[in-house]
Amino acid sequence: MKKLKEGIVNRGFEKDEEMEGCDSDDEDNSQIAKLSVYRSELEKQDGFDNFLDWVSEFELLRGKKMGDEDDDGRVVGQFKGSLCIYKETLKTQVESMPKKNPKMGFFQHIPKNDAIEVLIRLYIVKATDLHPADISGKADPYLKVILGKHTINDKENRITQTLNPTFGKLVTFEAKFPVETVVTIQVFDYDQFNFDDMIGETKIDLENRYYSRHMADCGMAKNYELEGYNKWREPQKPTAILQKLCDQYSLGQIDYNQLNGEVSVDGHTYTAETEILNEGGEYVKTKEHMALEVLNHWHEIQPGNALVPEHIETRSLYLPDKPGIEQGKLEMWVDMFLLGIPHLSAPTDITPRVPKSYELRVIVWNAEDVVLNDSAAITGEKNE
Repeated sequence: MKKLKEGIVNRGFEKDEEMEGCDSDDEDNSQIAKLSVYRSELEKQDGFDNFLDWVSEFELLRGKKMGDEDDDGRVVGQFKGSLCIYKETLKTQVESMPKKNPKMGFFQHIPKNDAIEVLIRLYIVKATDLHPADISGKADPYLKVILGKHTINDKENRITQTLNPTFGKLVTFEAKFPVETVVTIQVFDYDQFNFDDMIGETKIDLENRYYSRHMADCGMAKNYELEGYNKWREPQKPTAILQKLCDQYSLGQIDYNQLNGEVSVDGHTYTAETEILNEGGEYVKTKEHMALEVLNHWHEIQPGNALVPEHIETRSLYLPDKPGIEQGKLEMWVDMFLLGIPHLSAPTDITPRVPKSYELRVIVWNAEDVVLNDSAAITGEKNE
């Protein structure tokens, strides 16, 4: 399945935990749902380590290196794997741990080597500071997205004469891991009379994100809502996600206290709301806010395992023949869901708002105590 859909990011934004675009003195700001805006690639953020926490990558090279030959021309593929040496007696140690597979040893966190189908949603918000391709110093940019054998070319929706286009595009794919794992997003400059020139491209390893312990498949929201623009996007509720993590790390029981809104996990205690407004307009008891509070502080419980927050990342665009020379930036985010799961949320609408025309009428009813400085050209008398 391939489709291209338009939509609008209608949320409050925050840049590295600071709100952006809103007046901090506004009393209503506390009610605005926020997300993090990263000024570089998500995988390059502190603590995420390129999402290689579960695997290592090794380049596969063709033939034997001759003299000072560059290895880049010999790369034919990539091997992903994990290497670990440990004593065989580890098996008995693992057997004593609940919900652990003795056969996996130190590789408890490694996913099964089975092919899975994943729904990919690429939200491409806008590009900034594109390298000019025309004599006029402008460009007519459009998007081209490639995943495996699938290609989406959005030339018909090119944006004319700009270096800072707002795309507002949602691109959806069905991918199979580990076959289709790297998505390439390209920005082209439309040329009416010649071949279109590529301005730049960026590549994302989707598989690394999907299996990472940082849960980069779908950013963790800061608020749990049942409806509205900030409706919860994850198929699983916060309580189910938290329970899964606690089982994975053998952290024991989660203690919820709905009387005072406290939740305790592995000696850490957090406080959150205990009620939520349901679709019928009534407040009902819930544990989801408390569970989400723990998830948003997971790095305190499991140091080095911070969960990816709801975000927008900024990716640099490069040309293959000009590595290291930035050609612009792309602001976007990625959501991934196991195909066929129930209760999947609808995609976020990020269609740019269409400008509307308005007529402004100003009516002056009366004027008092106006000082008249104009005078008649012939008589010199002040005008009344």
